Amino acid sequence: MLQTYEAIYEHGTVRWLEAPPAMDEARLLVTVLSGTVTTSAVPETAHGNNLADALKAAVLLNPYRDVADAVAWQREVRSDRILPGRDSV
Repeated sequence: MLQTYEAIYEHGTVRWLEAPPAMDEARLLVTVLSGTVTTSAVPETAHGNNLADALKAAVLLNPYRDVADAVAWQREVRSDRILPGRDSV
């Protein structure tokens, strides 16, 4: 069964305008539409949906689940480096 996905080809890279197809490999038939690509070709909802999907994935990962005290953790992380424009912490 053929399915159509919209994308923009730029400098050797394909940028999907919506969520990329869920497959590991596939044979592709590419149709090139002539004309100039404008940013208006990207639907606003695609950007919002991609961001929402990324945020949902981050919530599921819960990367800070082991941090008991967020303030103490942040102070510890920041003490590992010298601040820009300063000789010492």
